[in-house]
Amino acid sequence: MLVLSLPSLCGAQQPTREQLELLKKLPDNAHVLYILGDLNGDGVVDQKDLALLREIVAKPSAPLPAAVRCQAAGDVNLDRKLDASDVAVLAGWLKDAPRVDIPALYWQPGLGCKLSEPYLAATIEPRAGENFLIRFIDPSYSTANMRVQVRSGPATIRPAADGKGYSGTISSDARSGALAILLITLPRNRSYYYDLQVRAAPH
Repeated sequence: MLVLSLPSLCGAQQPTREQLELLKKLPDNAHVLYILGDLNGDGVVDQKDLALLREIVAKPSAPLPAAVRCQAAGDVNLDRKLDASDVAVLAGWLKDAPRVDIPALYWQPGLGCKLSEPYLAATIEPRAGENFLIRFIDPSYSTANMRVQVRSGPATIRPAADGKGYSGTISSDARSGALAILLITLPRNRSYYYDLQVRAAPH
């Protein structure tokens, strides 16, 4: 079986001046998010992405298709490689619908993909009792036109004072490995899930 291993860092797209300023202000424990399955970076997961993934897996030694903006997004089973199993998973997601209704957001250390939709960054794996952030990288986003809600899990959340994101807190009694599932709704009624996993407390 031909397997394409993912690099730890994809080629970076030049952000706009406003986005660059917002990126500079991110705290050290916040990382840029991307959409699992959204290889072309248009903010949705659909048959176009599946076609790109099939092309990549079928020709692993060929240059990436020009439409690919996030190679890492094709690793939908999160095993750090692109192969037929990822194609099968993504095809399963799209079996009964033209697109994934509410895609999941994911991250890699550093900028895992070219800067693309949904232009968000988030804290990774906070500990029990710690605060976490969802920050906007698109200057047109604000708490006036975006919403972040806790759907389940040991967390609370509120708009940040500067209007450029949301601040949350993991419950002090949350267990290591517990998941707080956030629903992030962007302009034009686009919604995404982001799972925050509680990290073990230091010994």
